[in-house]
Amino acid sequence: MIKLLGMEIVQSEREGRIIILYHSIAMAVIAIETYMITGLLKMKEFFKTAINAIISVG
Repeated sequence: MIKLLGMEIVQSEREGRIIILYHSIAMAVIAIETYMITGLLKMKEFFKTAINAIISVG
């Protein structure tokens, strides 16, 4: 995409974009796993809601 648009990108910018992409994907995976675990475990509804809200914001 960079070559297609005729842009030049510094190596540190490229690395930063890769880190941000990895972080975004990792947070989505962790959120899904958290929803699955809180759905399987017996716990008070308040705690499920609190945990899911915190992981959704994070």
